Amino acid sequence: MAPWVGVKRAASHDTLKSNLQFVRENRDLIFYDQRGTGLTAPLNCGPVQAAIGAAIELLPDLAEELRAIESDTEKIESDTTKAQIFNNAVCARGYATAGVDLAQYNSIASAKDMASLMSALGYEQYNLYGTSYGTKLAQVALRETPDRVRQAVLDGTSPVSQPQMANSFIEFNEQYVRLFAQCAADPTCNEAIPTCLSASPLS
Repeated sequence: MAPWVGVKRAASHDTLKSNLQFVRENRDLIFYDQRGTGLTAPLNCGPVQAAIGAAIELLPDLAEELRAIESDTEKIESDTTKAQIFNNAVCARGYATAGVDLAQYNSIASAKDMASLMSALGYEQYNLYGTSYGTKLAQVALRETPDRVRQAVLDGTSPVSQPQMANSFIEFNEQYVRLFAQCAADPTCNEAIPTCLSASPLS
């Protein structure tokens, strides 16, 4: 389980298939798309401008306020973290207005979907292998459906106690801030690339 591996990706990912060939010799490999992804009815949020445009169409009562924000998207997009938070908030409001119950899209629902899928395929128990977010989903599956999971391999660290998506953008940004601060404090690095961030800002 991983956020980038679903039915379509697994079917066309040669490296993945090669790496898991030894597992396939003795086990069945099952890949599935979580709700709102891949070959399910996907919930896609585009760039900030697209999100605002969709929101104006769906929320005419807020059109004036949203257009004011739209005129300042350059400022919003200069801060990756704020842009992502804003984008997600606009998308969530838009989907809610369209009647989509976003409360049904979460790790608990995905873990239970997994159990239902495996039952439909005739598996009473199954093993889980998770990377990245998949390690969190595996832990949730162990908690929510303990009688179904025989064993789990967690190839990464995504604890259930942390809101991964909410923190990931902040942590990603902080890593670069620390990196460039270290470079600025190092004479050799600072001399080699003194204006690397301001000359080519991340976006």
